[in-house]
Amino acid sequence: MPPDQGFSPVAQEVKSRSGHDVAWLRDGDARQLADALTASLLAEPLTADSATRIALVGNRDLQASFAQVATADAVQAATPRNPVLDAAMKLPTDGGGLNLDFGVAFEFIDLLFLPARSRAAEAEAEAVRLRVTGEVLALAARTRIAFVEVQAATRGAALSADALDIAQARADAANVLREAGNITAGQRAMAAGQLAQARLAATAAQDARTAARERLNILMGVREDGWRATSTIPDMPAADGLDGLERRALEASLEVAAAWQDLIALGERNGLARRVITDAEAGAVAERNEGSWEAGPSIAVPLPLFDLGGARSARARAQVLQAEDRHAAAQVRVLSAARAARAQLERARADAATSRDQALPAGREAMRQAMLGYNAMQTGIFDLLDARAAAIETKRRHVVALTAYWSASTRAALLAQGGSAGTAVSVAAQTAGEH
Repeated sequence: MPPDQGFSPVAQEVKSRSGHDVAWLRDGDARQLADALTASLLAEPLTADSATRIALVGNRDLQASFAQVATADAVQAATPRNPVLDAAMKLPTDGGGLNLDFGVAFEFIDLLFLPARSRAAEAEAEAVRLRVTGEVLALAARTRIAFVEVQAATRGAALSADALDIAQARADAANVLREAGNITAGQRAMAAGQLAQARLAATAAQDARTAARERLNILMGVREDGWRATSTIPDMPAADGLDGLERRALEASLEVAAAWQDLIALGERNGLARRVITDAEAGAVAERNEGSWEAGPSIAVPLPLFDLGGARSARARAQVLQAEDRHAAAQVRVLSAARAARAQLERARADAATSRDQALPAGREAMRQAMLGYNAMQTGIFDLLDARAAAIETKRRHVVALTAYWSASTRAALLAQGGSAGTAVSVAAQTAGEH
């Protein structure tokens, strides 16, 4: 068995597809090195890249999944079964010497089936390696999205605190103006209600920030929560590289490749199952009778009188048909997920661009005009506070739009790398539900 138990192909595949380094930590020394790396990365403000590096060594669920890639089954399939030794001692009832019987037998049919069984096991092992590679890519994508959500939740909490300050200022002004008889009791009550709503929103924003950090902690496998994250969500790149996304996703799909390996394995095992005689033994026997030894060959072959293998053959053919259908279904899922990812990313880019290029400048101009009107005593304090509140809401919506963009971008990148269509869909659904 190879020293790495088949893990090197997984690490190489992850590196070639995503650029990420991944390690299987199988002893205390490796774990200590990983802990030291994690500590050094957490000592600095986290970025999406550093959070992903931590997750790929710190997530213990991922480490547990690496055990699946051990090639023990493939090695076992390539090893002939052990021969069987039979021994017996016989004591004549009427006296005399001890009689000894010895027999050694092995399944010679097993030797004929050994290459096919080995090919089937190797195909199954390759399918496992492909699926584990997909798990690594999925974890990296989830971590990047979770990190952006931490940034968004942190910014959202800060904006909610600003909105609470404005609501407090409105309520204070309403109290003063009401005492002077310049506004109605209903207007003061409305200001008080807005303050209560702002307090609830600020509390909810803090809760959302805590939840986002804990989701990232789980993905990174980090026990402590003292780390800091970079505060600014990056702007969109100039282009998304969507050309040929559907084709690239289908060609790179680990899900489709694993389904194909399943089909190969079942095809090999189908050939085995269609044999009528699957258990036959050959060997040698030796018998000691009254002081002399007798030896000779032996053979045991089941007679196909009742079970002609029809049921096994039919079941094997059905399993192959199932595997063919699953392979075709995986292709459909990948193409559908790629089209959906393209559409989602295009919409997210358009929304974020509208927010950045139109809504934010309009909000700044509205705030400037409100300040000019207030300084010229053409508008009142409530108009100025309303403009400030509107500007904060515009900023909050821009944060939401940017977060949606980076989620969609990560999903499209995951598919282009060969990630599972189901994972890409679940990532998108999770993000949509949270925003």
